[in-house]
Amino acid sequence: MNVKHWIQGWRRDIAGVRVKGSFARNALYTFSDAAVNVLSQIILTPIVAHLYGPVAYGIYGLFNTISTNLSTIAGLGYPGAFMLPREERDFHALARLSLLLLITITAITLPFFLIPSLLYTAFPSWRVMGRWCIAIPLMVLVLGGFQILLHWATRVKAFSLYAKVGPTTNVSLRMMNVAIGVVHRGSSFGLIFSDVFVRTLSGIWFALGLRKHGLGRILIRQQRRAVRDAAIDYRDYPTFIFPGRWLGLFALQLPIFGLTALGDVDSGAVGRFTLAGGLLLMPLRLFGYSLSAVFMQKANEAGQNDPASLGLLTRRLYMRLFALGVIPFTALTFFGDKVFLLIGDTWQVAGAYCGIMGPFYLFRLLSEPLITIYNAQRAEKRLFVFYVFLFALNAAAVWIGTYVFADAAMVVLLFAGCNTAAYLYLSCAILRTTGLPWQRITARTLLLTLLSAAVLAALRFAVFGSWLPVMR
Repeated sequence: MNVKHWIQGWRRDIAGVRVKGSFARNALYTFSDAAVNVLSQIILTPIVAHLYGPVAYGIYGLFNTISTNLSTIAGLGYPGAFMLPREERDFHALARLSLLLLITITAITLPFFLIPSLLYTAFPSWRVMGRWCIAIPLMVLVLGGFQILLHWATRVKAFSLYAKVGPTTNVSLRMMNVAIGVVHRGSSFGLIFSDVFVRTLSGIWFALGLRKHGLGRILIRQQRRAVRDAAIDYRDYPTFIFPGRWLGLFALQLPIFGLTALGDVDSGAVGRFTLAGGLLLMPLRLFGYSLSAVFMQKANEAGQNDPASLGLLTRRLYMRLFALGVIPFTALTFFGDKVFLLIGDTWQVAGAYCGIMGPFYLFRLLSEPLITIYNAQRAEKRLFVFYVFLFALNAAAVWIGTYVFADAAMVVLLFAGCNTAAYLYLSCAILRTTGLPWQRITARTLLLTLLSAAVLAALRFAVFGSWLPVMR
């Protein structure tokens, strides 16, 4: 009976694609975007990795981590509230507040990056970036602006626009990586320059595409009172939601700083960890993030109009995500090192990192796209507590791996173990908060995951004579 219902659910989803504005149709737009992105990564990332090598990837990973953190801080979480205002006037005030915060925080941090000697006195291990730290403020502005545009597009359901911008951005980025890598023989600046240049042009294109959806109103001067009221009305976002999500993001980036502190940028450990995380993000982006924006919009509607339907909506997406993600993640767990070996011998350890982090990313897939449930139920404080705990757990794991063991492999191993347990707990909590039988669903998830792992481990042993990838 469960199989019959499962098949019927997929049939309903496929039929819904024909309905304009439906969940299935909007999901198809975002899924198509993610599919093109992942396909471009599969084809071009091995070429890029071969051209640049682990050291260049490590420098780019550090640059990207700093830029991403600052752009997240700059919004203080307010773009995430764009779905909530019922009146357009209130929405525009909230959007203007987000833009003002982004500009202000970028301006405040600007002097630190324009004077590299000052920055590297405070953070000596960042010196590997050289003078490219000057590009960080521009990257912060671009990434922060892109988040505003993305949430604006979600509110007005402009999924088809992002389905054009997203794939073009990613394909262009990797093509430019390849071109610069060939001409300059893998110079480390190629990855950074390509990212800044391509994403700036894409942000301009995205903004022009949203003009017909009233984007220009963000530039119309509004009364200070309207902006202040927006800041007060949605104060839970900077108070709980933003700090929580930023801590969650930063927690997952801590190994970059730990490995950098070990001095492992030049040895390639930072680059290998960066590329391993990028490979594991492919299924997450394809099956999770591609559906999360549409789920966010539906969950907020359900929370306001039909709270009882949240459980059914959550269960359906959870089961779809597991069905789509269990094989890719377990395959990367057992065969990641062999995939990376095709790029070059220097990358094989990155495949072993994939194996260690595979279970963590599977449970991340089953929870991160669904955390909007807490916003729909206005239970942001619970999510904030989880992220504080996650940050503390990861900080302890990375500190022990960096300063007690002083070993890159232990940093990754401790990091992966802590996050596997944490995201398994989060997936259980999400199911429980919507009234679903979380024990039965989780037990079935674990059983099917273990069965998949056993089959793939046996296949690896039959082909390569080993059960698991080797860390060194």
